[in-house]
Amino acid sequence: MPTWPKLKFPLLADLAEQLRYAPRPAVVKDIQRTIETIELLDAKTEYPAEWVIFRITGYRSEQVSDAVVGAALGPQLARLVELLSAQSRLTADDLKPLGPGFDQPALLKRWSISRKSLERYRARGLVAVRLLSPGGRSSLFFPRATTESFESAHGHTLKRAAAFTRIDPAARESLRARAEKLGRRASVPRARLSAHLAKRTGRSRSAILRVLPALKRSERRPRQSPKARLLLLSKWESGMGPGELARQSRKSRPAIIQSLKLARQDRLERWDPSTRYPHESASIVVASLAEIEARFPRSASVWHPPAEPDLDSLLDAMRLRDIADREHEHELVLAHHTCMQIADLRRPFSADRLDLAETALRWAAKLRAAIIRPHRIVIVESLGALVGAGNDDGVDLLRVDPALLLSALFHGVHGAALAIEGFTPGSSRRAIAGGLAGPISLAVGRALSNWTKSNERELQALRARPSVRAARSLGAIPDWTEQASGWQNTLAPARLRVQRSDLEANSARVLGLRYGWQSTRPHTVAEISQKLGLPRIRAAAMMQAILRGTPA
Repeated sequence: MPTWPKLKFPLLADLAEQLRYAPRPAVVKDIQRTIETIELLDAKTEYPAEWVIFRITGYRSEQVSDAVVGAALGPQLARLVELLSAQSRLTADDLKPLGPGFDQPALLKRWSISRKSLERYRARGLVAVRLLSPGGRSSLFFPRATTESFESAHGHTLKRAAAFTRIDPAARESLRARAEKLGRRASVPRARLSAHLAKRTGRSRSAILRVLPALKRSERRPRQSPKARLLLLSKWESGMGPGELARQSRKSRPAIIQSLKLARQDRLERWDPSTRYPHESASIVVASLAEIEARFPRSASVWHPPAEPDLDSLLDAMRLRDIADREHEHELVLAHHTCMQIADLRRPFSADRLDLAETALRWAAKLRAAIIRPHRIVIVESLGALVGAGNDDGVDLLRVDPALLLSALFHGVHGAALAIEGFTPGSSRRAIAGGLAGPISLAVGRALSNWTKSNERELQALRARPSVRAARSLGAIPDWTEQASGWQNTLAPARLRVQRSDLEANSARVLGLRYGWQSTRPHTVAEISQKLGLPRIRAAAMMQAILRGTPA
């Protein structure tokens, strides 16, 4: 049995339900009045639903609903006619009051169209009544009056549809040969081939697609794997444009853009900043980085100094005692937490949202490094107390093995970062009203204690040596701030993290805004385009060109 049409308007659906068990003569009268109402409609005029119910049944509905434009009401009334006739199981004798009409084969022959085209016209408002034959088979009946009205209103469309012909075998082979020839010239998707041939032949794209042979499984292009998407992302972040990536990988440009979006989203899911944000300050809701800057102005002027080039310089810097301003520290922590909240994965991700989340994480990494910097002496003191034996300083003992010492220092930095993630400034019961010195000291001590347990054998070997040999030089060491924020080296590489003197003024300004050089916070592409007075796509292309020409 065919599927009954569905009604979008609640009043019409209620009416159809109320007339489900009405006598057949009454249903036929309601169908007649519905057809008369359809002929009265104007496509641009709005009609109250109560007026429609009154026109069909003669009763005034007490329900109040919005007015409906005639162009949308006509197809719904046509569906109501078919639904009423279907659920009442009307026969040809019951439909005699509707006058003469056409059955489906006669109408297809009259208009020279296919069944699919007739289905589309029924969806546009062509009235069809469903009737039962003596053998119990369901068929469609089209009243002459409404059919001729539809014919006069859509004459151009019907004439154009009648001009279409079926694709004969010769035309089918010709289309396949042309598609094969075009495919040999350039590797293009079947959708683009069908669009090109449809434009040249005047046929629909779907018809051309049905003619073209399906690709064999061995010829289908495999989807981008996560590893391949990460490779595309690394090339794109080095300055290569989507068009060039599409030519290299033999993919379409939209496919490359989608792969880059998925790779960026997968990368954010691995970092997942939302899982490290359980504090009360989640009630601070902002939608942009400019709002964070307005709420916490001192957080936007945080300065990121160059990284220490070697281990000795890092130890000297970490041993400097600096007293942090508690109020300033609390402001930086709140700004950091708000940046992490913006990068929350529970929101839908568009290209602008991805850029906003990544820029917020760049700023969070810069703030986290600024918060940890005055407390680095805690790492050195805790390490010396845990590793040292008797009056010996543990740091001096570890200097014999610089790689082991660097590993311990980085574990301490990571512990300090965990302390920042769990710290909530404020005055409520759950919030900590004091500074960060206590939480950082506890977290660093816990991290270094775990480190000493996992490296106990190496530490015993160092203590058992009769004399202390000269320390081996490690040379250049990684930036310690990368251990505080796992995403920093990816979103803000070392070559782009601090100001460079080998760039032109305009390029330096753009990269300074993008990555937050000196006392500037990182900016999104939209913010940079606004500052430069350029369209967003032009600003993005400029940044790609600068990155492509920036040496490592």
